[in-house]
Amino acid sequence: MKNLTTIINFCSNEARFISHSIKAALKCSQQVIVPFSDHFFSGDPERWAIINTCIVENPEALFVEIPFDKSLRAKYGPHFWHNVARWVGVQYCKKESDFALFLDAD
Repeated sequence: MKNLTTIINFCSNEARFISHSIKAALKCSQQVIVPFSDHFFSGDPERWAIINTCIVENPEALFVEIPFDKSLRAKYGPHFWHNVARWVGVQYCKKESDFALFLDAD
C-alpha cells in the first residue's frame, strides 16, 4: 500500500474548518502537515490565540510555522506564500511518503 501525506494550508480565518479537514485527511493519510505563517499573506499579524488553540486541539497533525517576509510577496507575486507553504509541507513529509495531497483548510 502507498503512503499518503496530506498538507493543509492554514490561517486563523479557517479555524472552524481545520479540525474537520484533519480528521477527514487522516482517513486516508498516514501523516497530516499543517503549514501556517506568522502573518496573513496580506502582511497583517496572525491571531496567535486562535492558532495555538488549533494546535492544541489537533495533536495528530504536525503544525509548521513559516516566518513571513512581506518583501518576498512584492517581489514574487500574490501566490508566492501559498506555494511556499506547500513546499515547506513537503520538506516535513516522512521518508516513507509516496504521495502528497495539497489542500486548503477551507
